Amino acid sequence: MHLFRPCRLFACFGIVALLACARPLGEAEESRHSLFRVNGGSATVYLAGSVHLLRESDYPLHPVFDEAFRDADALAFEVAFESFDSPETQALVSREAVLPGGTALGDAVSPETLALVRAALENLGIDPSSFDHLQPWFVALTITVRTLEGKGFSPDHGLDRHFHERAVDAGKPRMALETVEDQILRFSALPLDLQDQWLLQSLEDIDRLDRMMERTTAAWKTGNMKGLEEQLLMSFERHPELYESLLAGRNRNWTPQIEAMLEADRTVLVVVGAAHLLGGEGLVTLLREAGYEVRQL
Repeated sequence: MHLFRPCRLFACFGIVALLACARPLGEAEESRHSLFRVNGGSATVYLAGSVHLLRESDYPLHPVFDEAFRDADALAFEVAFESFDSPETQALVSREAVLPGGTALGDAVSPETLALVRAALENLGIDPSSFDHLQPWFVALTITVRTLEGKGFSPDHGLDRHFHERAVDAGKPRMALETVEDQILRFSALPLDLQDQWLLQSLEDIDRLDRMMERTTAAWKTGNMKGLEEQLLMSFERHPELYESLLAGRNRNWTPQIEAMLEADRTVLVVVGAAHLLGGEGLVTLLREAGYEVRQL
């Protein structure tokens, strides 16, 4: 299965959920940045909210991001980029993306979803029969990545990829908050009926996906966290189990790791999807509740 390198797929996974049912953004109270500084004794952690697919025209970044990078002794990402294209990851994706027991996609999703999938794949120049036995989450990823890339958005320009490449060039140590296997198994464990609902919701909005991304990117650039929260987290209201699996549960797993960074005598730049910083169960709130000073830059 080589329709995409896994890194291109998983960099985009959250977009399928987060942009579904997106709403108009509120105005930012003041122009800041999707970047926070967390103080803990003599240590500092910067939390950078990433948009995983950006355009080349979204660069250069505001100098505040460059300052955080220069200040950092090490960087942390959701996963290790080097592991995306390993033979082990390829094998895992090939296994977990396939429906169990020879089940066909038409047996796993509603007729309405299946018709939209076939139309979307044909519009992208992809033979729908090549997806006949793949899980809905993988189908959603592929269609979303291809659609957004056709509009100029790419994981190659995502903020996390940008800082990873800079860290490699600068020889700065890199850490991962979870493994690629953690992500893949989390996705493939979603019940098929939930995958069907999610895929259908995404496909219904496929024609305005680029406009949703435009609004999300505009809010991200101005640090409009309230607007991002209204837009991105609203999509989970109908699917709280998705919110728990994709955001809240992972945030709780990552918080102790960030606290450990704050106990060390160094500065770390942590780059995660912007949605992980939002809401009552976001990293910003969890760290404040743990007693740390967290300030938006």
